[in-house]
Amino acid sequence: MKSKKGLSIKNGLLVENLVKSCNYPLSANSVRDRLWDSWGRNVPTCREIGTFLHLNKNMVKTEKKSGAAEYLWGVIDE
Repeated sequence: MKSKKGLSIKNGLLVENLVKSCNYPLSANSVRDRLWDSWGRNVPTCREIGTFLHLNKNMVKTEKKSGAAEYLWGVIDE
């Protein structure tokens, strides 16, 4: 199966849909906890999820000085 920025396409779409539906910032740990049941046996690591969030051009990193990075959905016009 081809990957989408570090995650499988199925997992990448699940993460995108979750972040789109939330109106508040999410970290890789919170994404993993919320989608645990949806992933079944092939749960990606927090590092893989964080890489996906960082590389996705539609995710906007919130300005946070310490702790885990948090992201919001925000389409950036090019």
